[in-house]
Amino acid sequence: MKDKTDKIERIDASVQLADWRDFYKEIYDMDIGDIDDIDIPPEKEGFDRLIVVPKEMNLDKAYFGCRERVSTFTGLMIMFYDMAAPFTGGKPSSYIRGSHSRRYSTYAIWARNRAEADEELIGVHADDLRERLNIKTMFLLERFLFEIKYFIETGGKHLDELQKITNKTGRTIDRIGTATICPYSVCYKGNASIIYYEKVKPYIIDDIKVDGYLVVKGFPLIFYDAKDYNWMRAREVICC
Repeated sequence: MKDKTDKIERIDASVQLADWRDFYKEIYDMDIGDIDDIDIPPEKEGFDRLIVVPKEMNLDKAYFGCRERVSTFTGLMIMFYDMAAPFTGGKPSSYIRGSHSRRYSTYAIWARNRAEADEELIGVHADDLRERLNIKTMFLLERFLFEIKYFIETGGKHLDELQKITNKTGRTIDRIGTATICPYSVCYKGNASIIYYEKVKPYIIDDIKVDGYLVVKGFPLIFYDAKDYNWMRAREVICC
């Protein structure tokens, strides 16, 4: 499936750093310090999106920041395969035991500047990314931050919009769109995290139009065939 995201000109790293500084001050009331002290990974062609993660940031702060800011619907529905039930109000860190952050200091990574997960990694199994290919991929924490930043920049659009196609019995037979799999952000029972925005038939609740939910699930890799799940892809990153 081809990425349908409009390509944009690369924005200089210094401009993106300043933008992230303002973002954290406005959204989280967080001072990330002198942006000149942040180590920037080497630039690589095709990796145009800088994502900055402050040392004070964690998965819970990122999650609740998303819930508070993404206001086109009443809240974010977080579902975990391990729990076998919707999770809507607790702490994500209670369910994610894998890596949350790369460093104990503020850091930055480069990623591809796309709404959809990397088409370059179609058919690549999450275990291969971690163990055989040694490809660095986006953590769930970083993906959360990318979500809220992208939402603000685009005036309400989402990353990884995924729509399920069902038959008359309600069984899912196909999917349109992508989901990001985060092989290093592991749920309890060893399942890798996936995250996407699930499109649903729009409805109104409390005068707010609801057209989907931000969903996180633990996906059991034992059942994962990368060729059959080509809509589920990782996002490669460049890091120091």
